[in-house]
Amino acid sequence: MPPDALFVIRRTHLKAFLTRHQPESKERITSALSRLLWLACKHNPQLDDEMLEHPYKLLNIFECWAREEGMHLPLSPETLKTALQRGAPP
Repeated sequence: MPPDALFVIRRTHLKAFLTRHQPESKERITSALSRLLWLACKHNPQLDDEMLEHPYKLLNIFECWAREEGMHLPLSPETLKTALQRGAPP
């Protein structure tokens, strides 16, 4: 192909390709998983009640634990906050 050639893709084909090959965002977790997360945090001796009330303080701890386990993934403070709020008893 010549260096100035253009490659044309129909929008429908591009959307189909992206739908098939882009991972879904799975930031939202179920209520049951939220409850398990809250229980695990509540009964973890390294975490206290104040930290559960301020989940943003927990984010660094979770990121550190993830790195120690070889997980390098972005963690969302808002997702953590929402999950702990949903998991807490009424």
